[in-house]
Amino acid sequence: MSNIRTFTSYTPHKNQLKYHQSTARERIIISSIRAGKTFGLIHDIIVKAWNIEPHEANMIPLPVILVCAPTYSQVRDLLFDPIKALATRTGLYKRSSSMLSGMQIELLNGRIIVFRTLGANSAETIRGITAAHAYVDECALCTQSAINTVRGRLMTTQGSLSLSTTPKGKSNWLYQDYFSSTAKVPVGTEIFHYNIYDNPVISSDAVEHLKSIYPPKLYEQEVEGKFVSLDTSCIYYEF
Repeated sequence: MSNIRTFTSYTPHKNQLKYHQSTARERIIISSIRAGKTFGLIHDIIVKAWNIEPHEANMIPLPVILVCAPTYSQVRDLLFDPIKALATRTGLYKRSSSMLSGMQIELLNGRIIVFRTLGANSAETIRGITAAHAYVDECALCTQSAINTVRGRLMTTQGSLSLSTTPKGKSNWLYQDYFSSTAKVPVGTEIFHYNIYDNPVISSDAVEHLKSIYPPKLYEQEVEGKFVSLDTSCIYYEF
């Protein structure tokens, strides 16, 4: 079966396109809400899964695409269900398992996408997996140790790692390692910033409405996609 490059039903915005075209070993998406972060991610995941190189596919065990998020509901609702729906709609879907302990999707060409949570007590479940490529959504809510465990799954294949998140304050490892005044971005890492205005279906009126009701710092984080220090009042409004 031939490789695929994109889907005719999907028109990425300019920053999504830069992300898809990147050949960086590690790609990091910092995004405001509703900017297409996860929507673009699910398309990238299926393309990467379908196009696993023959020399990778001949490895034993077969390398997979590893897809992670902090919680089960995030894995299921934001990643597993949409990826299954897209693969089905495009004729690439073969079968799947939605069991928490073995959630995965198999495509028609035999390539497999494995889904795991990266919560405090679940990151160890990915040990033993050989990944061709890996994705972690909402990575700022994961521990650095969990992310490093994911990196270890890529050592055999030298595959790419994609990290994506909406900013979550300044106290997390992601901000400290990549965006603080002392941060040094490693060679082979490319960072992409998604803006809410990248999304063509979001109106300026909708953005202005949020601006009128969100505390200023929360607006900067959620709508402008900036790393800010939130006080307790902002945290209250966030939920």
